[in-house]
Amino acid sequence: MQIQVLWKADITREDNYRVVPCYRGQELEPKLLEKALDKFSQEEIVEVLIDQEGGLVTYAAVRMQTADRSSREQAGVRLFQRLEERKITQCTLDLTKFGKEGLDLLMGCLLATSQSKGSLHEILVVLPGGQELVKRMLATWSGVSLARKMTAAPPNILYPTAYAKKVREVLEPLGVSVTVLLKEEMEELGMHAMLAAGQGGGHPPCVILLEWGPKEQDPIAFVGKGVCFDSGGLCLKSSMQQRVMKWDKAGAGVIAGLFQTLALTKFSLHVVGILGMIENMPDGKAARPGDVVDTLAGVTVEIIDTDAEGRLVLADCLAYAEKYLHPKVLIDLGTLTIETRASLGEAFAGLYTEDEQLAHALSVAGNRTGDELWRLPMGSYFAKQITSHVADIKNSGLDLCGENGAAAEFLKRFVKIKHWAHLDIAGVSWLDQRVTGFGVRLLEEWLLSYCV
Repeated sequence: MQIQVLWKADITREDNYRVVPCYRGQELEPKLLEKALDKFSQEEIVEVLIDQEGGLVTYAAVRMQTADRSSREQAGVRLFQRLEERKITQCTLDLTKFGKEGLDLLMGCLLATSQSKGSLHEILVVLPGGQELVKRMLATWSGVSLARKMTAAPPNILYPTAYAKKVREVLEPLGVSVTVLLKEEMEELGMHAMLAAGQGGGHPPCVILLEWGPKEQDPIAFVGKGVCFDSGGLCLKSSMQQRVMKWDKAGAGVIAGLFQTLALTKFSLHVVGILGMIENMPDGKAARPGDVVDTLAGVTVEIIDTDAEGRLVLADCLAYAEKYLHPKVLIDLGTLTIETRASLGEAFAGLYTEDEQLAHALSVAGNRTGDELWRLPMGSYFAKQITSHVADIKNSGLDLCGENGAAAEFLKRFVKIKHWAHLDIAGVSWLDQRVTGFGVRLLEEWLLSYCV
């Protein structure tokens, strides 16, 4: 569903449906307040019909909470549901008396559109002096929408090289540099862990490198897991689990969406992205439990679980970032472990880092945007779980006994810089068959705070 959002400094036309947000009613016009206020104790959205010059206009007065952005966005979700019920095609969102916080209502409304095929196709935003605010919010929404689309695409449509082609088509016209490392180049670099994870796939793996901003600065780097389909490999998942495994590329989608937002807002810092794209399939050439593979970092890995393929992908991509990009901060994210989902449900993504300052900054950004994080432990107990007798480390820890911490310790072996964090988004990337785009707003907010 495509919705056009227009901006005006004042109301220049008369739609027959106008949305007016308010806190407790006092922001409303007297004649609207008189009719609506007595209903606000029972209803969040009160519709009032007003006779104006040119005909009748329906005013939807939306009661909003002042507490946080998330509650205001949820009011926007419910507003969109009301607009769909009424089959509204055009409406005016009058933020004249509400200001910047009113844009949270608009964001919630727009975020609710991804799974909809409703009639609404145009929103006129009235916000005096707020054109730049509207542009930034729309850039953020655009990034979230791209992340959702890239994640939700079927695996026969967006397999690794097709994913790379799509990323190039979308981001290069915006000024983002896009480079694709194909299988042959990956072999020359020594990315054998990632190649092993994808060697059973019907389509070859690739690495997508994104770059934005002034190159004279050391970059901030993001690494994303992009498993276009995860069958589990020879350690095959159940058919029920496989139904959602086209979404195992959510980490890559978040980074693609983030770069779209950064390009649209002309972000001022040097940022790079590394997307590791594979298919994990049970072919005769697939990796086997017991195989030992080398990595770009020179660390050898014993594969004991072919369904722990995401960390093999991230490992080589992290090592590439360290060796060739020299970032000052390195953040990776992916749908990595069922243990993180079991611990945090659909409420939080797991945050793993030993950098206190980075942990705090990311958590604050998550609280501000509603993409919330919960810090989970790492350390020697978990590191012991990946000890191998035939290689430097093995690719999985103890099931149902802190394996998520072991996964974080595995990734840590491929990172040398202090400022590193791993985000496990397994529980938050899709909710009830709906892809969320979780992480785009979190990382944008963190980057904005990093600029200050």
